[in-house]
Amino acid sequence: MLSGFLGSGKSTLLNAMLRNRDMPPTAVIINEFGEVAIDHALIEGVVDGVTLLGSGCVCCAVRSDLEAALRDLYLKHVRGLIPPFSRVILETTGLADPGPVLQTLSSRPVQMLRYRLNGLVTLVDAVHGEAALARHHEAVQQIAMADSIVLTKIDLASSTDAVRAAVHDINPSATVLAAIRGEIAPHLVLAGRAGADLGSEAKALTNTAHHSHGILSKGRQFHGRLDWEKVEPLLRAFLRMNGDRLLRLKGILWLGGVERPVAVHAVHHSLYPVDPVAASVEPGISSVVVIGDHLDEAVVDELMNGLASAVEA
Repeated sequence: MLSGFLGSGKSTLLNAMLRNRDMPPTAVIINEFGEVAIDHALIEGVVDGVTLLGSGCVCCAVRSDLEAALRDLYLKHVRGLIPPFSRVILETTGLADPGPVLQTLSSRPVQMLRYRLNGLVTLVDAVHGEAALARHHEAVQQIAMADSIVLTKIDLASSTDAVRAAVHDINPSATVLAAIRGEIAPHLVLAGRAGADLGSEAKALTNTAHHSHGILSKGRQFHGRLDWEKVEPLLRAFLRMNGDRLLRLKGILWLGGVERPVAVHAVHHSLYPVDPVAASVEPGISSVVVIGDHLDEAVVDELMNGLASAVEA
């Protein structure tokens, strides 16, 4: 998922990626009312509403029903009507709160179409990013919820120190990348989330919460396997009471009776099905991180203490 406030350079970056020979076969979904425009030089034709790009990628626009757009792409792929693709990039409007879109992408109907959310990438304008953060809370949320940040227009900025510090204050664990005129290696943008990074994040946030722009980040590590029958009701109760203020909850859990660790994710009031973790994760150490918007730290501590009590003896 590609996010970023108005004017952050999503069009420039996306078109540069699509021109790159190292870009894997990709479907791009753009918001019809958004600001991103695909370079006409890349367009080879249109098949049943889907634009074919010379790079071997495809592109379509969505008005409101994202799930329907994903289903339509999948069915066209299965029927051989469009070139095969291995991933989807979804562009959101610059004013969008990523939360509802993340909820749709992590829902079971979408997962049944063999899609899986790989991560949220947020673009931040190195020249005007600080001003956007001061004036628009949506820009703060986009950074707080991101797995990766791409600083754009760094060639136009006299220094990136201040905007880097602002980004770190809001989301200290996000991977921070940089692009000049949109040029960046596609694999860096598409890397997604890593379980090992979450472990480091939880460890760093265990003894002290991180506060910035009203955003709270707090994590904890748990040694030993957890009982999912105790963990799940704890998480659901937390979401029921605090979902309006929860931006993201993410965790890597070692569960009793399960050989491999699993990833757990929640956005607002929604808890999504757990997924096996493919990345290397430290054996027996579970990690949970909570990111909230004006969320009471004491409530997060209560959740973490409850999870600690779910560690099997």
